[in-house]
Amino acid sequence: MRFSAGEQSCSRQYREFIIHTLHKNIRHTYVRINSDSSLLVTAPLHADEVHVNKVIDKFYSNILHKQKLLAQQLLNKTQLNLVVQNDSHVSYLGQRYTLQVTHAKHNRVSFTDDICMLSVKDISSEYKLAVLQAEYKRLGMVICEGLLRQRFNYFAALGYKIPRLSLKVMRSRWGSYSVAINKVNLNLALIKLEPKLIDYVVVHELCHIIEQNHSSRFYALMTKILPNWKELKQELNSFSYILR
Repeated sequence: MRFSAGEQSCSRQYREFIIHTLHKNIRHTYVRINSDSSLLVTAPLHADEVHVNKVIDKFYSNILHKQKLLAQQLLNKTQLNLVVQNDSHVSYLGQRYTLQVTHAKHNRVSFTDDICMLSVKDISSEYKLAVLQAEYKRLGMVICEGLLRQRFNYFAALGYKIPRLSLKVMRSRWGSYSVAINKVNLNLALIKLEPKLIDYVVVHELCHIIEQNHSSRFYALMTKILPNWKELKQELNSFSYILR
């Protein structure tokens, strides 16, 4: 690592932390947590170890808390970064499966007991992942369309037209509804979760056909159609790391 003129760097341990201190021509001291849980402290040129230690002591509890959050986020992202190889794991409808990959003349994916059998013509990582994702989408459309049609009976009785359905990768939400084109969009990642959670998202988006915002009327409609929606929402929130 190169440092500009006027910058100085040193590393040491204080309490349970590995601290990398970078002295710069600045007025204040800043603490950042690295991905390996070490601390990067950027401090003024005149700041000594005593000063840095006082800053660490002042924010000790906050640093520990953020370290734990970062560690959990990294773990979740590692789990999401699917490695498609033998004995890795995938999820489908809330169940965890051990992946078994075989080289075959035809692509095929099957979920049996606790095994996901992935047969592929090309064993490259990109190809295997593409085959698995395509099967997720195929199965997801079947399941989500079934839930949507079942739940739409309430809205059909009121004279509404059934919306089109799209299943795609979404980074910031589980689903959305477009009034202009009467279309429900659902996150492809939902196929990894239990059907009751998929059903909750379907009901949520269908309610936007009548109530476009999250008003008291919207939540009253949710309660009428799905009385335990609050519990389901809380459970779904535990998987929010998937959206990051």
